[in-house]
Amino acid sequence: MDTWSAYITKNSFNPYKPFDHVLSSRTRQFIIYAVFHLLSAPPMHNKGLLRWTLRVLREHGVRPRRRFSQNFVVCTGLVRDILYHLEQYSPPTMLEIGAGLGTLSYFLSRRFKATVHVEIDPILAMIASEFIQDPAILIIGDALDLEWNTSALVSNTPYHISSDILVKTTKSDSVEVAILVLQKDVVERLCAEPGSPRYGRITVLVKLVFDTRPGPVYPPSCFYPKPDVSSQMIVLSRRRKFSELPPCIEEVSRRLFIMRRKKARKVICKELGICDENILNAVGVEEATRVYQLSPRQIEELARLWKGTC
Repeated sequence: MDTWSAYITKNSFNPYKPFDHVLSSRTRQFIIYAVFHLLSAPPMHNKGLLRWTLRVLREHGVRPRRRFSQNFVVCTGLVRDILYHLEQYSPPTMLEIGAGLGTLSYFLSRRFKATVHVEIDPILAMIASEFIQDPAILIIGDALDLEWNTSALVSNTPYHISSDILVKTTKSDSVEVAILVLQKDVVERLCAEPGSPRYGRITVLVKLVFDTRPGPVYPPSCFYPKPDVSSQMIVLSRRRKFSELPPCIEEVSRRLFIMRRKKARKVICKELGICDENILNAVGVEEATRVYQLSPRQIEELARLWKGTC
């Protein structure tokens, strides 16, 4: 008895029994395969997706690993939101970071032509491979070790590497659009304005090259297991290449934001050696300006003026 027939026999369900006398053996096998496939695909309703996730985890003996920030999507609205935003751009190539169980990968590999999916956990990668459709590619490994030669990036981002992913996304000039689901407070930092409490170094680096657009907020119930905080989508649309920025932009921003609440002129003079009042006036740094009030444009100008090495 072949695999599919064994599955049907085991579950006492025969979809073609009423038509047994008119169906050929090949047709029967096709029906069995189709029924099994439909039952295995991630369902697009919330209760069904949660049950599907729990069943897949149970059948493969998998327990989510906190080390890899494994919180699986069980909210169909999140999946639809990602697909909707991607379809606005129609990217020729796409990279998914963190394939997980293949929930999102299932739909990406069927709606877009050239997709690559990366998963660091070999067991999850094996599961995801069951739902990814050719010619999509599945890579088992750390996405941060790969070259991101893709026009679009999508990820239900593992919380513990969100900063690393944001920096690498910023530096990967081929990435024209990134659709990321991050912790809500991280999205607030990325969208923060100069002078606000959440404004920081990562805000500067991202805003120098991307237009940022916050998306929907997702409660912990949209994931299994539930994380401690809410998540939010953000859409990053590239405005310029990172290679166009001064080579020392990262080092300059790091030096400045070590003392983010200090007066900017003193920090700039001490850390960058730029003390000339005429130059600081030309950049727009006033006497009362604090570091966290400097705009991305001002920090870029300071990086062009800095004579240090990076």
